[in-house]
Order: sequence, then structure tokens, then C-alpha cells
Amino acid sequence: MIAQAHTFREDNARTGMSEGSIRLPLVREHSAQIGAPFLSSPILVGDTVYIGARDSCVYAFHDGIPLWRRRTGGWVDASPTYSGGRLYIASRDGWVRMLSPATGDSLGAFLNANTQCSTPLVHDSLLVFGRGGTNREIKAFNTNTGRYLWHAMNSQPVYSSPAQADSVVCYADNSGMLKAVHYLTGSELWACQTGGGTYLSTPAISEGRVYFSPGDYDPSVYCFALAGGFELWRAVSSSEALAKPLERDVITRFLSVSGPGKERMLKRHRAHNRLTAGQVRALRALASGNVTAEAFPAVGGVATSSVAVDDERAYVIRMEYGPNIHRFALTAFDKYTGEQQWTFAEARQCQLLGFCSSPIVVDSLVFFGWGEGKVYAVHAETGEKLWEDSLGGDILSSPAAGNGKVYVATTAGQLVTYTQGPSDSSFTSGTFCYPNPARGGQSSIRVSLLTPGTVAMTISTMADKPVLRYRKHLGAGRHPHFYDWDLDGVANGVYLARITVTYDDGGEDKKTVKIAVLK
Repeated sequence: MIAQAHTFREDNARTGMSEGSIRLPLVREHSAQIGAPFLSSPILVGDTVYIGARDSCVYAFHDGIPLWRRRTGGWVDASPTYSGGRLYIASRDGWVRMLSPATGDSLGAFLNANTQCSTPLVHDSLLVFGRGGTNREIKAFNTNTGRYLWHAMNSQPVYSSPAQADSVVCYADNSGMLKAVHYLTGSELWACQTGGGTYLSTPAISEGRVYFSPGDYDPSVYCFALAGGFELWRAVSSSEALAKPLERDVITRFLSVSGPGKERMLKRHRAHNRLTAGQVRALRALASGNVTAEAFPAVGGVATSSVAVDDERAYVIRMEYGPNIHRFALTAFDKYTGEQQWTFAEARQCQLLGFCSSPIVVDSLVFFGWGEGKVYAVHAETGEKLWEDSLGGDILSSPAAGNGKVYVATTAGQLVTYTQGPSDSSFTSGTFCYPNPARGGQSSIRVSLLTPGTVAMTISTMADKPVLRYRKHLGAGRHPHFYDWDLDGVANGVYLARITVTYDDGGEDKKTVKIAVLK
């Protein structure tokens, strides 16, 4: 069986980067419904999707149809992991189970002895998972013998999922401490303290670097060297949201003080609670009189997703709160320098605060979900929203991609399979350009044919000066054809793509597509 997305965040390095490809627009191909929320992220093995749910069950689906269901003794919020012909499932009943992918039958279990949320990491015959509650450790077993191998103790519980590259396993505990250990022995290689609590945020490893965003209390994105753990860069998006929870009575007292007393109270509060500069700016905005305590969220802070990393950028999502702020924001940073490249944000709420759907990258598209059941695709180079769909419930788990499809799960118990737009689109409705406006290095022109024919296309300026001519015969089949227009050397402006299709049976269709280039 081929595992396209065999674990949480697509691979053991937790990059969130899919090796597959996909084209927009997407349509719903299948939808499965159960009676419990999905917080677990789906994984894909062959053409079968596996996912856990809050009815304490693990499910296998094929084309939207359930193949089997396996009950555990607790919620299954962690994502499954597939390796070596086995599924590894962490349940909140304190066990990590091995199941048959074909039948769901038990192949053994490992005692965790506590509730836990992290997705198991399996590398060769090594199983690694974090432990919550009072255990506060990360633990390793031999998957073939069931023998305990090592454990690494921490000051706080480990709920985030471990990431692995070569002989190094990276993970974070709930204090925001990021650690690297040797995967065979568990011996600590380095540790770096960030400024916040981690909870579920998971590190990602790419090209010898570790990318991590702690979440609560610290809205930063960090980049560390995998060898040695020294900080390469740290970046914060341009948000003035509070980065630490403040009780409403504190805000009310702050607003009740007038004159110089406000600054004195702010100074004391800043020293006592170790407020960041962003928090101080937010409190000063409150003091301006434009915002009331009732309008300000009782729970401040930023809930942060895991970081996704592709060949050029690192992506992270935050739920932001503060004066006049209640939104999510997806921000892209240069993966080598930390320079902020773009932010896509919308005013949205999320019912279960503290959880964020983490983004995945497929080709030049970034997919993610959010509250109110919205799933998005934005352009990786520009942050432009290219596609969206509305489902029920919140989307707190991460999408998965493979086989030219995207899989999304919701807290309403819905698992949706998206696929490329219908192959029987007519030439008129199925021929278009995206992204449009074209802001990146290329734009794709989609031509949809129902019967074989020859496509002739000329792209011209508004002054009718040709800049590109293209001609190709398309054979039998009901699938769209894509032409990727390389925009290198193409000036900003408006262009007309005049497309003519001469069908083999003698018919003809024509369409003109207006394309704006804004690089």
C-alpha cells in the first residue's frame, strides 16, 4: 500500500508538505457522516482514509463509505499513523494500539497510562509518543518486540507530536520548551525555551532546520538549527493581539483608573505578569476609550497552528484577539530569513478555542480549515484566496492530500473528499484562468473539452499585440487540459487569451478570457 499522507502533517518531519499535485477548482466528491466530532486529522494510505473521532472509535473510509470501525476506551483526538503494514492509534484511554489497516483487528498495544493527544511517530521499528497528565515524558518502544527502549522527562506534559529527521527526534512540552533527542537512546541533544505554552503545536523539520510556533503566550515563529539548536531567526506577524490571557476583572479595573494612575497600574501589571510589548500596546488601546471591557474577549492570546514548510516559505495560522480584533490570520515567512511575505486574514470565530487547523501545502496551494466550517485554498506565493467551501461545524483538524484529492474533517462529524472539478464541464463554463489576477510566477489556463479537438490560443495585450501563441491537439477523454503560462518577463497589465477549439467532428467553440497580471 502506498501512503501518500501516512501521518499527521503528511510525513515524519511534520512539514505539512504534500508530494502530490492538485488543480483548482475543487468539488465535493464524497461526504461521510458520523455522530461524533472529528478533531483527529485524516491520513491517506492507498485509496483508504483513516481517522479517529470523539465517539472513541477509529474509522476507515473508501470513497466515502465506511470499511470498518474499531472502538477504543477513550476519545481518539490524535491522528493515526501508518507504517510497515500497521496503523498506530493513540486513544485517551491510555493505550497506543496497533491495528490491521484492512480489517481494524488488533495487532497489539502499548500502555501509555495517561490521556494523551500526540500523534505517534514510527520510524523503522521505533515508536515514539508524548505523555500527558502527571507523566510529563516522551517514551519509545520497539514495535516488533513491544519492548520499552527509553524515555525523556520534561517539566510539563507533552501533547504535541514528535517530528523526526535522520537520527533526531524533536518535540515540545507544554511550557514551550523545544527539545531534540537521539532517536535510538533518548539522550538530549539540545533544548531551547520559547516564550509560551505549546499544548498541541508541533515542530516541523526541513533542510536541517526546525520550525516552531509555541502558540499561547508567545505568537512568535522560530527557526532553529537541527544540529546544535541555536536560533537562526525569530519572527512575529504584525498583530497587536494580547499574547497572554487576562481576566475580565483585570481589564475592568484597568479601565476604571483615570489619568496617570493608568500608566502606574500598567507598569505594575507589566512587571508582575511579564507582559510583552504587543500586550502593552493592546492594553493602551483599551485605555483609549474606544473599547469596553465587555467588548474585549475574556480570553486573550493567540492560538497557533503547527508550522507548514515548503521549499521557500514557512506558514502558520493564528487566532487573534485584542482591541477590535477577532480573526484568524495565515502568514507566510521566508523560510531562510524569517521575513514576513504576506498575510491572509478574515474575521472568523472558532467555538473550541486553543485549537487551530494546521495548513498543508500542495503544489503552489495552501489548504486549511477554520471555524464556521470554512475550508480555503490560497496561493502560496501571494496569499491570494483562490477557492473556499462552507461545511458544518468547525474545522480543527488539518487537511490531508493525495491521489489528486483533499480530505477535510469537521467537528460536525463530516469527512469530505474534494477532487478536481467535474470532468464533464462544458467548454464555456470549464475554460478559465487561475489565479486571476496572476500575482505569482505563473498562471494556469484551464481548457475543458468533452470530445477530441485542437486548441489554438493567442494571448495578447489590450493593444492587440500577441505575447504568446499556443496550439495542441487533445485526444479522447473528458478531462480538462492545463496550460501553465510562465510570467517571467511579462509586464503588469491586462491581457486577453483568445481560445478556439476545432473539434475533430467539425464543430468549433470560442472563448476570450481576460487575465490581469499583477506581479
